[in-house]
Amino acid sequence: MAGSKVSIVVPSFNQGKYVRRTLNSLVSEAKQVDLEVIVQDAGSSDETHEILADFRQHSFVKICIEPDSGQSDALNKGFRKASGNILGWLNSDDVLIDGSMRSVIEGFHKNPDTDLVYGDALFIDENDKIIEAYPTGDLTSEVLRDRCVISQPSTFFTKKAYERYGPFRDDLHFCMDYEYWTRLLVNGASVLRLRETVSCTRIHDETKTSNGGLAFIDEIVRMQECLLGEASPVWQVYKKTRSAPLNHLSLKPLRFGIAAFQQVLKNPSFIVDACRSIKERRLAVYRSRKLLKSFGEQIE
Repeated sequence: MAGSKVSIVVPSFNQGKYVRRTLNSLVSEAKQVDLEVIVQDAGSSDETHEILADFRQHSFVKICIEPDSGQSDALNKGFRKASGNILGWLNSDDVLIDGSMRSVIEGFHKNPDTDLVYGDALFIDENDKIIEAYPTGDLTSEVLRDRCVISQPSTFFTKKAYERYGPFRDDLHFCMDYEYWTRLLVNGASVLRLRETVSCTRIHDETKTSNGGLAFIDEIVRMQECLLGEASPVWQVYKKTRSAPLNHLSLKPLRFGIAAFQQVLKNPSFIVDACRSIKERRLAVYRSRKLLKSFGEQIE
């Protein structure tokens, strides 16, 4: 993929507390690779616009302030403007690891028929302190059905793949990335895993994932029913643990145990699905713990 240019869309809305850190990590990468940054701000009312103004000096940064109907719509708006042949997005509270874009480009160069490249990731807190590593796994249709084994900000895909497999579903607000990876995989996309850390996802009280609750799980179940014909029994169990009447039980392990038992009664083969999912999760956690040893407590 000679002459590779990476276009990264940054969907933004009232993340002034973190957006400067996000954009600084992109400016650092632009010193090393051909990078285009497209900020899609939906009309923030906090200090975001003042911070964005500081980045207009960079010719590779395009700041677009316009309304959207949600994150998926913002992503599609940004990708339609992208001029790069490699695409990705970075939420306005996440950051890239220094030098990661060179590794991503090299992965595409060495594997020119690859549609999607992904690497490892870390979770960080509000102050950039490392919390834990993302439990990344090998990407297969069977594993992906039960668990999203790749971290979104550590994942990049070709513009050709985006044009071939279509835009992000703008009716999804929590799992648009999970749906997209699944869509590519079931349609035969070629995938490459990098064995190095690409990005950090910030965990704080204002994130959609932290506040999604049942709506987050319910959207995954509906997405899989639409894309795969039926939802994974594992996700069905997660949904039951957060739905009435089990949601009134205070102990999460008890809720999960009851929901799992009900699923076994309904479909005895769930035991196989559950065992496979638990095994994959344990392997991913083991690998993530090894990954943490290569980092300090803080992302510089």
